[in-house]
Amino acid sequence: MSQTNQDLKKAIDKIESAEEKIELNEAKILEEERKILSSVKETPVNIFDLDPGTTKRKIHLFRLTIIKKIARHKLLYGIVVTISLVLIWRGLWHTIDELPIISISLVSLGVGLLSIWILKKYTDLH
Repeated sequence: MSQTNQDLKKAIDKIESAEEKIELNEAKILEEERKILSSVKETPVNIFDLDPGTTKRKIHLFRLTIIKKIARHKLLYGIVVTISLVLIWRGLWHTIDELPIISISLVSLGVGLLSIWILKKYTDLH
């Protein structure tokens, strides 16, 4: 019985030492990431420098910065996303209203069903 306890204690000690090594490695990695991020000279404000090849990266950096700042506040993030979706829907709705043939409800229903059928989103429309 005591041999089993000793084996168990050795196994636990090995696991704990492995966990400590992993935590040290993670701390080193995080410190290296902080050094790399602090050495980056670009800021989101510089996105309007139109150098070929770097503009896309700068726009991506600007977008990530905005998302990180807004995502910290869940309620604000939800409101911004909801307003964006409503504006997209409103724009689509008013664009379709401008087309005279699709303003007819039966034609609109037919075009909608046809597009869903073509995209095969609903399999029961065979």
